[in-house]
Amino acid sequence: MYQITRTKFGRSENRLLRRLLLVAFEENGHHVTGCDPSPAGKIAKRRYGIPLVPEFFGDGLFSEASFDVVIGRQVLEHIKDPVSFLRSIRRILRRDGLVALEVPDVQLWMRYGVIGTFFPEHLSYFSRLSLKNLVTSIGFDIVSMRQRHTDIFLVARKSENIEKQTILFDPEELQRISTLLTGYPGKIQRMKTELSALIHQEKNNGKSIVVYGAGVHTTGLFSLLQLGEKEIDHVIDDNKAVWGKYIPGFNKAIGSPALLEELDHKYLVIVSGFSYQEEILHQLEKVRSNQLEVVILYPKIHLI
Repeated sequence: MYQITRTKFGRSENRLLRRLLLVAFEENGHHVTGCDPSPAGKIAKRRYGIPLVPEFFGDGLFSEASFDVVIGRQVLEHIKDPVSFLRSIRRILRRDGLVALEVPDVQLWMRYGVIGTFFPEHLSYFSRLSLKNLVTSIGFDIVSMRQRHTDIFLVARKSENIEKQTILFDPEELQRISTLLTGYPGKIQRMKTELSALIHQEKNNGKSIVVYGAGVHTTGLFSLLQLGEKEIDHVIDDNKAVWGKYIPGFNKAIGSPALLEELDHKYLVIVSGFSYQEEILHQLEKVRSNQLEVVILYPKIHLI
């Protein structure tokens, strides 16, 4: 079994690695290998004892037909040449081997007007149809494809038939994507107007403003609304690796969610994130405070 992942500890990726170890190692006796060139990969190796290759995945890194399963979670959208990347995966899979891919659903992100839908780290964008076309054109048969919250999750089996398959073309889907793309800037502008007004109103009411989430979404949010220490009092995140670090342009260090129980006055928490919105809300349910109000941004700005 082979695992390719962007390792971000403190949220879902570390749980994925733990599950792989539990199911593959302890229950079924299979072998798990990780591939991650980032410093976070070293944390995975040390914390979970995972055999890990600290390099970018590509041809020549592993032997042909040496793995049964390849998992690429939140990886494909970062790859410059996804065709070559998937061909390399196909090469290292054994007969009838499986590839599992998870990518952001660009249509859903545009429909909700998500900040950071388009940003430099993502080199490719996928709809359900484009992902299916890509995978089948390289020599895979689709086993399943489903929506997983904000993302598309696809499982495909290595096919022995390597003849190029017909690319599906759906004019209606193309029109839907075009409409979403055209309307996206307007949705971002509406969010900017509405959220700026809400922050201004709540500050005038004497509340502190706390942003929960210290990822790319928050960087985009601060840039879009030109937020600083005047508007935002604290940024928190449950990822210990970012505590004490800073959002670009914001001069207060990122803190722990434990801060919420220390505040002795009313405050508004902005849930900053799309993929992690439900997870953050779950964390906030554990906060014992009657001073807390929460606002989510998707599918629309809403106080809860």
